Parts: sequence; structure tokens; C-alpha cells
Amino acid sequence: MSEETPRWDVLVVPGRPSFRIAERGLKSLLDYCGASQLMVPRERLTGDGWVEVYLAPDRYAHHIFAEGDAPAAAPVFREAVVRYGAAPTALAYGDRGRDVCVYLELIGAIYEDIGERFRARLHQLLYLHPQSFSRPHLYLPRPAGEVAGPRERMARRAAVSVEEADDLL
Repeated sequence: MSEETPRWDVLVVPGRPSFRIAERGLKSLLDYCGASQLMVPRERLTGDGWVEVYLAPDRYAHHIFAEGDAPAAAPVFREAVVRYGAAPTALAYGDRGRDVCVYLELIGAIYEDIGERFRARLHQLLYLHPQSFSRPHLYLPRPAGEVAGPRERMARRAAVSVEEADDLL
């Protein structure tokens, strides 16, 4: 898929602002995503009261957005992150006046919103009452000849330790 193809950042948040996720809930979500080949964990960052788990798209990642055959474009999103903690944080986009303690963000997706089946599965797994917001994905131009590296992490995260994906499960 070319850089001219529209891509979206999709933010999935709980319907209840006070909703918090337990470590066991996160494990259930990661187990489901792994077993369904939707996305796989790549990295876990622990910061000041927050945990971020970065995920990469897997073989059936398109099922997060739509049923049926995979589109010719690969990947259907560039990266995903699940972020959770005890203290609420403001949303980066969508309902900006709202604070949440957990969210799932799908970065650089070719779809503007998640599908109803995945939304229902999130609710079933976590009792999340998921709501979603999207914005156009911003492309960061790379200097000529530079090899693409991991996405730069947002400045709001102050990571203090890094664990490999094997330590997640």
C-alpha cells in the first residue's frame, strides 16, 4: 500500500471513564489476540504508574475491522498499543475532555473504525462498553536512504523498564 493511501489512528476506550483493567484482563485480551492471530505483543514498557504493551499486526489483523478476505494492502495497521494504569490520563484525540485508565490504539490503520464483531468481543472479554475515535494518521517523512525503524514513542511516556514480549504471557 502506498504512502498516499489514507490511513487512520483509531482509539478504543471504555464507555465508562472510571473503568480500570486488571492484569488478568490484559492477559485475556492478549491471549485472544494471539490465538485469533489478530496481533502479537512485541514490547512491554512500564512507566510511572502506567504499562504500555506494543503489538504488531498478525495474519488475520483485518478481522479487527472487517470480516472476509484480507485486503491486498499489508499491513492493515502499523502498530497497536494497549495502555493502562491506576491514574487516569487525557485522550490525545477524540473526546479530549475525557480521562481514561485504559485504551487500545491502532496506529496507521487502513480502516477508520473497528468492526462490530471485534467491538462485541472486547465487551465480552473485558466488559468494556467500547467507544472509538479516529483521526487521520500523520506520516513522518524519512530522509532519503534511511531504513525504517520502530515508531517514535510519544513524549508523554516516561519508561523505566523494558521487558521482551516473551515476558508478557
